[in-house]
This record gives sequence, structure tokens and C-alpha cells, in this order.
Amino acid sequence: MIRQTLYSILIVLLSFSVYASDDRQMETDDGYIIHYNAFSTNFLTAKVAKTYNIKRSKKRAMLNISIRKIGKDKVSQTEAVTAVIKAKVTNFIGQPKNIKIRQVNEENAIYYIADFTVANQEIIKFDLQVTPGDKTHTIKFEQQFFID
Repeated sequence: MIRQTLYSILIVLLSFSVYASDDRQMETDDGYIIHYNAFSTNFLTAKVAKTYNIKRSKKRAMLNISIRKIGKDKVSQTEAVTAVIKAKVTNFIGQPKNIKIRQVNEENAIYYIADFTVANQEIIKFDLQVTPGDKTHTIKFEQQFFID
């Protein structure tokens, strides 16, 4: 039940566009789809936050990344895959945010999550290096958080 709840929340948040102006996903030229987003941990239910040791707070945010391998035929089902992920997270003036990315394995899903503090109206810059196979993909995006 908790797995289904987390999966449902993460799917909703992947398509949630309150803070995002794009789909927050990238299709690579080597057959992977990389989904990524960041959101307030306040959106998580208390049960999900407790299960995954994430502090719920409007002053905390969470980075979520998942990688899926595209089948030979794009119509076919994609498959969750593991990756090496490096992240540089800074505020708008370049001060680093200390984050630790954790891998979460579910039945048919693999997620990489990290949580960190945010201030009201703070703009966070994300510089991600995602390596699901032999090729590293760079993803850069910025997001502003509102806590009031």
C-alpha cells in the first residue's frame, strides 16, 4: 500500500506544474527517458515521509529522479534502470546545498531522491550528471520555492 501511495504521489508530482514550466523529463539519444523534478516535502503524506525518512516541511524540498530504458519499439513498455547520479545543487548566488542522493527500489520502479532546506522565494540551481549506461547526460534546471 505504501509503495502504491509513493508511486502515485511521485507520478502526480512528475506532472505537477505549479513550479515547473516544462515536463521535467528528457529523452536521450541512447534510449533512456530521465524524469526529474523538485518539490516541497510538504506535499508528501506523513506516512510516506516517515517510511522514506523524509522530513515534511514547507522549508524543505525534495529532488526526485527516475530513469527508464525505452524498448526496441517506442510503443513497448519502458523498464526502470539504475544509474550513477551526481548532483551539484546551489542557491542563486552559488552557495552549495548539501544533499545526499538515495536510491529507492520499488516493485517496478527505481527512484533517486534527496531532500534539502529551502528559504522563501529561494531559487535553487540543479546541475545533474546522470549515467544510466556508458553515456553521461547533463541536466540543468532552476526552480524557485515559496514557503509562505
